[in-house]
Amino acid sequence: MAVLENDHSGLGGIPSYQALPGLFTREAYERRYTDEIRYLDGHVKRLVEGLDALGDPPAVLLTADHGEALGEDDYYFAHGEYLYQHQINVPLILKAPGLAAARVKEPVALVDLLPHPRQ
Repeated sequence: MAVLENDHSGLGGIPSYQALPGLFTREAYERRYTDEIRYLDGHVKRLVEGLDALGDPPAVLLTADHGEALGEDDYYFAHGEYLYQHQINVPLILKAPGLAAARVKEPVALVDLLPHPRQ
């Protein structure tokens, strides 16, 4: 069971600024987080399908700024101060005409998204 903490560190429990009424367990917060992702996925799908329906599909790039701690390493909602894998791994999804689906196993950074100078 996750406990509510009075400080903002997230160490050992859910910081008071993140507490939601009636949610007291790590699993409850994980379900909410998963539900948020599922909700966003549905809207991203609608967006991409709508853009594709326009005829000339554009490139679509999705990423995020950081992951979220949900009890790993005994931290909850802690980010910006620690460099644990679950906090530094973020999605990077690129859909573009003529680009085949692939999973990149090497780490990437947002700087990798900068346009290359034309030669």
